Amino acid sequence: MSQSPDINTIRREKEKLLATAARYDALAAKARSEAADYEAAERVWLKLANETPDTVLIEGTIQSEDVDQGKPAGIPTLPEMIIEAMRADNSGAGIQPSAALNFIRQKYWATVKGADVSSTMWRMAQEGRLFKPMKNAPIYRLPEAKENAA
Repeated sequence: MSQSPDINTIRREKEKLLATAARYDALAAKARSEAADYEAAERVWLKLANETPDTVLIEGTIQSEDVDQGKPAGIPTLPEMIIEAMRADNSGAGIQPSAALNFIRQKYWATVKGADVSSTMWRMAQEGRLFKPMKNAPIYRLPEAKENAA
């Protein structure tokens, strides 16, 4: 029969686990703080670039005070902007919705919602207008003639 550990061994192991948890908590807090700095920098940049009306920092994300500003007049459709973003990418590996979002925000529509871009890209893949090389990875590219969208 094996011997069970003594109480001091159990306490040492517990303390090691708690110390590890504390280190990760500190790293997470530092990351959240740095992310908040970048959010503030983004807010200042948008304000200086006069890209968007009044924005406020709410729970770590930039939110527009206007609930729905709508698509600006005179810009291409969202699928057209996504295709343009994909053509601007020279890697050939495809892009994630976040890259298309950044492209669209910088060039056309500063307040476009990420969910609108990602859902449009998903729909375009379902329709065969985009190709998704890996089913479980959020990377899309323009299909070649021999590829079928999945």
